[in-house]
Amino acid sequence: MLLTLKSEAVDPSIPRNSELFRGYYSHWNKAPDQFQIKVSAVLRACIRGEELTEQGACKRCVGNTYLIEPPKKVTACKVCPSQQAFC
Repeated sequence: MLLTLKSEAVDPSIPRNSELFRGYYSHWNKAPDQFQIKVSAVLRACIRGEELTEQGACKRCVGNTYLIEPPKKVTACKVCPSQQAFC
């Protein structure tokens, strides 16, 4: 994955700024207002105890709720049956 950032907040024409960019980032473009960094991301599916929201986010079951099986589609946490179990 390659992430390109463009900013007007830092003036790379100032020698110290461009030195810092070169030192911290793996690739410096010729354009004075752009630099690139390589980003690695590890994504995972929801796990047991998390619900899958309509927005595609995994959220931990809270309070008196649970999910035993990891959800593969939009699924809300279930309310714990207080007569049969303690969650």
